[in-house]
Amino acid sequence: MPTNFATMSEALAVMSSLATYLANMPAGVRAQVEAAVAEGEADLAALQVAVDALAIEVATGVEGLIPSLAFEAVIDPADPNPTQINGGTFNTIADAVAASDEGVAVHLRLRSGETHPVVSNIATGERGLFLEKVGSGANPIIAFGAFENGAGNQLYNFVPGFFSRIRAHDIDFVAPAKLNASKGWGTPRFWNIPAGTQTQIAFRDCRLIGTGEFTFTNTGGGAVATLSALNTTFDGMVGIDFAQGTAVVGQRSTTLINGGQVAISSGAGGAVLTN
Repeated sequence: MPTNFATMSEALAVMSSLATYLANMPAGVRAQVEAAVAEGEADLAALQVAVDALAIEVATGVEGLIPSLAFEAVIDPADPNPTQINGGTFNTIADAVAASDEGVAVHLRLRSGETHPVVSNIATGERGLFLEKVGSGANPIIAFGAFENGAGNQLYNFVPGFFSRIRAHDIDFVAPAKLNASKGWGTPRFWNIPAGTQTQIAFRDCRLIGTGEFTFTNTGGGAVATLSALNTTFDGMVGIDFAQGTAVVGQRSTTLINGGQVAISSGAGGAVLTN
């Protein structure tokens, strides 16, 4: 059929002729044409289904290859059937951290009024750890456990990596009692940063509860740590000991009771910038 027309009238005339031809098409020929069209439409529908399935498969594969940049979970010690997946529930902080990928931001919401025990060292590595209360009750308590070895009383704690972060909102951190009263503490630090590393710590509406032997963190040789505290209580214990490395400390509306302090230096090799 020609496709170049001199005038619109000529085009309309050809289309009218084609319509007449189709209308007068023998029934057998019409049936063949309609069957061919239906078969073509079915093939197109099947192709679309296959393309959609392939798109889902590719998306799932890519998601599996690329780790999520964030990990979120609710920590509920009383949950009898925790889902133990990203976005779900876990019984312990340690389980949730272990389930997350290295280097991601780990957002953990702790059930209000619950005690969350630390009964083994928790290796946070290069993760950013963000802790906050969920629910309207009392602050959740992170209760650090103790054990004894030849060096005396020891503390289970967080073990960060080369570059670490922890932010806590409406969380209480509580030190344990000695297992052997006749011996001292080996490493009484909650956030035990290695030498030559960097860490960022921020508290908001938190309480740190212990005795003068405990610090939340320290700065080992060559380490740099920043500590920010807002509306936070230091009850008997110390926020940071900058004995060897360098500390940057910012505080506002902090409360010091029972000998608690925000920052101290137990040695002569450290430096601090504070407000």
